[in-house]
Amino acid sequence: MHLQGQRFFGPAGITMVVAFVTALLPSSIDLYLPALPGLSEEFATSEAAVNLTLILFFLGMAGSMLFWGPLSDKYGRKPVLLAGLALFTASSLACAAAGSVLQLILFRILQSLGAGAGVAVNNAILKDVFTGRQRERALAAVITMILIAPVVAPTLGGFLLQLMPWRGLFVLLGCLGLVALGLSLLLGETIHKRQDRNLLSTLARMGAVLKNPRFTFLLAIFSSPMLPAMAFVAASSYIFIQDFALSEVQYGLYYMVISVFRVLGPYLYIFLSRFIPSRHIITAGFSTTLITGILLVAFGSLGPVWFTAAIIPLIPAGPMLRPPGVNLMLEQQELEDAGSASSIVNSAPFIFGGTGMLFISLGMEWPVLLLALMCAVIGAATTVLWLAAARRPFVASVLERSSQEESIKG
Repeated sequence: MHLQGQRFFGPAGITMVVAFVTALLPSSIDLYLPALPGLSEEFATSEAAVNLTLILFFLGMAGSMLFWGPLSDKYGRKPVLLAGLALFTASSLACAAAGSVLQLILFRILQSLGAGAGVAVNNAILKDVFTGRQRERALAAVITMILIAPVVAPTLGGFLLQLMPWRGLFVLLGCLGLVALGLSLLLGETIHKRQDRNLLSTLARMGAVLKNPRFTFLLAIFSSPMLPAMAFVAASSYIFIQDFALSEVQYGLYYMVISVFRVLGPYLYIFLSRFIPSRHIITAGFSTTLITGILLVAFGSLGPVWFTAAIIPLIPAGPMLRPPGVNLMLEQQELEDAGSASSIVNSAPFIFGGTGMLFISLGMEWPVLLLALMCAVIGAATTVLWLAAARRPFVASVLERSSQEESIKG
């Protein structure tokens, strides 16, 4: 553990700051989900155009992380956080003042670029400070705290929409950005050794990281479940509010129930890993996506309760896979490329997730059926690929080392 330069925060405090800053992402997505159907009417535009405020947010986030990560390797984690959070706060307030759907899309892109800074460097900060099993536990804690936001945000958004227009939701996000900015000012720099390459060489490290076939393979299979997961997020308000004729508040309550299962994912992995080998837990996580596809075909169109029951198995699977998946990927890279690797690890799920949102937006006439197909295909493919990789040395050695650390602590 490395805490040099930290005047205000210990290990728990650093974990808290990283979690809060990163939680701006799900808050920026889920808080205004109940408003999406109404935005189509207010701006007199199509559902696909309104969904661009989500899709381009995801893609902007992904692109910005590929930029912020290498910058953090060269200039440090703290300057990147401060610059990104300042942009996030200003663009959130600009979203509140948008006069057209095109303006909202533009300001959402700027908002995503700012939010990407915190997401890009969060794993790098944890790798700077923690090692081994401590890092895996910190990752689980951060992910769990982040996942609380989707539990609260849509329900809060639904209730707030009864009291204020949708613009007030973006004012709230701007205030959260100010809080994150204040916390980051108190955070000490965590990087041990800055890269002395010029900026272009620093950005070029992305290519060096991606040329590692072990890293890239793990990146692809652990990011793929975001396709159906984020497709569900994009389609959920339309399914519950339009297809099932629920109110915004009712939708928020259903979404809250579903999101509770996201919080269980990381700690479910930590708990099960004490008794079950990690490779089997990961196999179960991938195969659960396939099971969700089957359940959606059988029950997903029968009503909101049936749809909720069918989609729930998918929800904890991705977060449960995240701690071991991120640890496996980071173990394939040298410490000096931690920022580049972290930005890629965090960017890829958003690229996959944005692709899933795009697919579902093009097929909104049959959202449940399309969700089922995506779950089935992704679940089957990732399960087969993981089973083929689990016994390879670059995977098995990391899993074995984590199990030995857990045995020693036990």
